[in-house]
Amino acid sequence: MANPTFNAFSLQDDNFISERIIFKGFPTREVITANVNRREGIKLLATEFGEKTIEVSGRVIASTALELQSLLDGMKKALTAEESDLEIETGRTFSATVKSIQIPDEHYSQSTAKYIVSFICSDPFALGALQTVTITVPSGIVTISGQVTISGTLFARPIITYIPPTNTGNTLINRLDLYHIQSGQTTTISGFGSGAGLQYQNSVVINLDDFSSLQGGTVINNSGSFPRFEVGTNNFTLTASGRRFSGGAIQLSYQPRYL
Repeated sequence: MANPTFNAFSLQDDNFISERIIFKGFPTREVITANVNRREGIKLLATEFGEKTIEVSGRVIASTALELQSLLDGMKKALTAEESDLEIETGRTFSATVKSIQIPDEHYSQSTAKYIVSFICSDPFALGALQTVTITVPSGIVTISGQVTISGTLFARPIITYIPPTNTGNTLINRLDLYHIQSGQTTTISGFGSGAGLQYQNSVVINLDDFSSLQGGTVINNSGSFPRFEVGTNNFTLTASGRRFSGGAIQLSYQPRYL
């Protein structure tokens, strides 16, 4: 199935010919400013990216008017999906919804029609394939250091998981602090086992993307900041309180983001 595709429907095959795709520009950037007292210029309060619009235009080619009608019906049915996968370049997927479909009526031709499909993306970036880095945690240490190189064109918010070694009972770890060196921000996870400590059978998940934390699949307390991992080299540490690490592993996973 050739790209572009949306909701597993191809807009590039024997009948659908995509001729022009507008998608490589920046998404809308929501810039909020404020005046600066007693000096010239302004200060930036927020510069987050907002929505991204993608436009695909081309032509439907059929052998008869009846076939053209059937092809257009199939296209409209597939494009009604909300927040479905839109792939224009291999390995990079947008989450998109069709905002509008224009099909100019050419009365002189009963077997071909032009189309212009406008997509709006809820995230201003495409996601690449999942990347995972695993770091072995030696037994008997308090702090483990890690490094990861983030790819893409925009920062990532990884999911970081501490996986205790195979054992039974309690690690006696009652708190974990994730420190991101480049930003100087710390995320603290506490309250394991209602204060009794982290059980060996439970992994701890720190989701920097949705600002949540889990202990064995159950929501657990967190505080502090949830740092961004900028494109390039990122260094971090994970520190245990209550008891030293008894081994295990740290798993960091993310999907590269492409503007």
